[in-house]
Amino acid sequence: MRLLETEGLSVGYWPRGRRHPGGEARRVLSGLDLSMEEGRFVALLGPNGSGKSTLLRTLVGMQWPLEGRVRLSGRDLARLGVEERATLVAAVLTERFDSGWFSVFDIVSFGRYPHTDFRNLLSAADVLAVEAALEAVGLSDFAGRLFSELSDGERQKAMIARALAQETPLLVLDEPTAFLDAPARIEIFHLARRLARGGKAVLLSTHEVDLALRESDSLWLIDRGRGLLVGSPETLALDGSVGEAFDRPGLSFDPASGLFRAPEDRHPFALGVSGGDPVGLAWTIRLAERLGLTLAPEGGRYDAAVRVDRSAEGQVWVLETAKGSRDLSSISELEVALLGLLAERPTPDSSASPPQSQAL
Repeated sequence: MRLLETEGLSVGYWPRGRRHPGGEARRVLSGLDLSMEEGRFVALLGPNGSGKSTLLRTLVGMQWPLEGRVRLSGRDLARLGVEERATLVAAVLTERFDSGWFSVFDIVSFGRYPHTDFRNLLSAADVLAVEAALEAVGLSDFAGRLFSELSDGERQKAMIARALAQETPLLVLDEPTAFLDAPARIEIFHLARRLARGGKAVLLSTHEVDLALRESDSLWLIDRGRGLLVGSPETLALDGSVGEAFDRPGLSFDPASGLFRAPEDRHPFALGVSGGDPVGLAWTIRLAERLGLTLAPEGGRYDAAVRVDRSAEGQVWVLETAKGSRDLSSISELEVALLGLLAERPTPDSSASPPQSQAL
């Protein structure tokens, strides 16, 4: 089922003081025909000032579209009242929230207002929904704390819990990982993915390009030159769209690693990596990427090769070069050895013949 659709949508800003369409508008994005179905996690990416927040505010009814229409669960957004809209979409935007003397539980319980009666009293089912939302973001132990006493990251989690307590089919999050540390950012992405697998549609705006590429089902990528592009993370990374949207002088997107690199970070030294220990293999690849080495393709030639295996004593790295092979007992030893090879600055046309790939 399509939970969100746009038709010929243009978003931007009307002149200051104008509540209704008229006058000259500042267009940010135009001609958008978008859709989201239940069970999908979509990440919205784009440079600063590209219109991510403007688009999200328009999709949830917080500002007028310049042209076109938005439908929530097949219903025209412009014809929905506030309470009707609140049963279809929950949003966490970037505005600061004045909490007064409310507790975290109180703040999260505000998400239940579309489901309560005219007295706004919480039923037993409402309390359970609030507790489940707090547990989902890891704030169960903070329910009795004052919202004003929380850190910025904890406040962000509480606002996400409030949106979860609203129990809508569509969840819209604008930069929900702002102010969060690395583990918490990963938790939010995993939560978004888990909610989507449970049937919700989740639209999340973010600057976390690597996490978006890894976790989302689809990308909405804003490129100032080409507008908004839609595709799978793999498609938009491989066809160069992610690079075109974010590349800067001295910094470019590397599709092979999914990371942004300076040109001087890439060394022509080719390293073959293989092995039967998946954990050691994964971190060996990360080490090679951090050092800027070029990972040799399967069956290709390389300047050196490393095989990662596990022995009775633990992990072992076997480094093979034109001069022979050697066993290394730790990844730190491997790093020192690779840095030594880089210091020699071998090139593809070196007089030494690189060994042929056996393991790749």
